[in-house]
Amino acid sequence: MEYTIRQIADERTLKSVLDMCYSILGEHYEGLYSYEAWRRRLDRSYLLLYAESGGEPIAAVLGRAESADSVVIGFAACRSQFRKKGITAALIKAFENNARRHGYSKITLTSYNNAWGFYESCGYDVIEEKYGKKTFRKWI
Repeated sequence: MEYTIRQIADERTLKSVLDMCYSILGEHYEGLYSYEAWRRRLDRSYLLLYAESGGEPIAAVLGRAESADSVVIGFAACRSQFRKKGITAALIKAFENNARRHGYSKITLTSYNNAWGFYESCGYDVIEEKYGKKTFRKWI
């Protein structure tokens, strides 16, 4: 499976990647995870990563700065036919490397149960569980 990991550098690509994420996650988001909020984060494109194959986005890991030393992964999504091929794990690793290079030391994320094992396999530890979700953290 050939794919390329890229940073989102423009609004057209952002829209394409977000359309993919929203279709996988099943809804459009408001507030912190709306299109407009992600658009304002284009200046930190090193936290907006996606994998493409054949010119189309197939997976994404999108994050935002939470503080001077902490980032949050807001979206991690992969098209179903590309799952279990290591693509999202490679995106997570690239995201961690970018965050570390830019001075961040901690990554957090919140997930429903269908991805808990995946995040644990990527080295994330559970720091909270409530309302059917777990919050994970990794020091990088």
